[in-house]
Amino acid sequence: MKGIQDNNNFLVVENKVDIQLTSSGWSPSAFSEQDFSVEKKNAVNKAVTGNAFGSLRMKDWSRNQNERFKKIDEFGRVGIVETLTRSELCELYGLKFSDLRDFDSRANVPLIINSGTVIILNILNLRALITIDSILIFGENLTAENNTTFFDRSQLIYQLSSINDQFQSSHEKENLIPYEFRALACCLDTVCCGLENEYAHMNAEVLTLIDTLNAKIQAEGQKNLLLLSHQIDHLLAKIQKIINCFKWILEKESILHSLHLSNPVDHQNYTSTELEILLESCFRFLEDLKEKAELTIYHIKITGELIDLNHNHIHNTLTAMETRVGIFTCGVGGAALVGGMFGMNLTHGYEEAPFGFIIVVTISIFVATSGIVWGMMVLDKVIKGSRINLPRFPNGTATVVPIGSDS
Repeated sequence: MKGIQDNNNFLVVENKVDIQLTSSGWSPSAFSEQDFSVEKKNAVNKAVTGNAFGSLRMKDWSRNQNERFKKIDEFGRVGIVETLTRSELCELYGLKFSDLRDFDSRANVPLIINSGTVIILNILNLRALITIDSILIFGENLTAENNTTFFDRSQLIYQLSSINDQFQSSHEKENLIPYEFRALACCLDTVCCGLENEYAHMNAEVLTLIDTLNAKIQAEGQKNLLLLSHQIDHLLAKIQKIINCFKWILEKESILHSLHLSNPVDHQNYTSTELEILLESCFRFLEDLKEKAELTIYHIKITGELIDLNHNHIHNTLTAMETRVGIFTCGVGGAALVGGMFGMNLTHGYEEAPFGFIIVVTISIFVATSGIVWGMMVLDKVIKGSRINLPRFPNGTATVVPIGSDS
């Protein structure tokens, strides 16, 4: 942090804005990045990176050669490290190359471990290295490609830059929580807020789709509801991974003690209690968020079942109508058969009888009516007589619901 602590003023060029951090706070100016001379840019980069970060180059981190790291010290001063090689990062923080494999993994397993003098944090798309007096946040392009939950980076930077004032207002200096725990609390709070915001967005879409489907069932709405169900399932899987990580840390007291980097002997019991409270609060928050997401999944499932029941009712109605039409056609066909036999060119003498035509018409109507009535009775008996075999309850009874009934 030597380069950052030189002078009271400190310049950062990011997103084409010149930002000055003075004793009075942030002071953005109206100059763009193009207004800076080459010498001033070099001076800014030197002030930000300092001798501790080495030269500005990036050779072996990822496919993108323009990654940037943000380093925030315990006084809330923000610096941008343009590039760092893997070897420089290991040399600077005393890490092993194997410690950085978790950042390269696309499985994105939540991880909070101690590696010597550094806490390695890897949760969702937040990857950071926490020391006793600073935190190094990895660039956005170094996150897992299959991750969709993104934390509010600007909010995290703001919290970390003002973290000293927040905690000094509620603690005495001698009882101040170590910086690594304060930084860890900000990171976990940002991750929890990111998950909550993602769930709130999905839940709002689900409620809108359910209201739309209640008004009118559409195939597009059902497809979107199914996609949202899969997204919430994916969110539940991510929440469960983080819950398992917190649970694993809370169950092992040795890990809680190892996460304490500063004054491990003097404040071990105190800080371990504070860290345990922090992890338990995040654990309970994620448990509540998990229950809400599961309840949303349950509502989606119930909505899908009601839609299926509606479709089955429509299908059964159309099938019954088709069957009735078939029965009516069968009855008319029987009457036509009787009438055709009467009209055949055969010698039987009925056509000369004075009441022959009336008798044949009466017989034809009787055959058609009898066939239709018999067919309808059989159809009604099939509909009302069908039963659903439900599992029996402990008292030995089961509820039997006829197929096609409205109840």
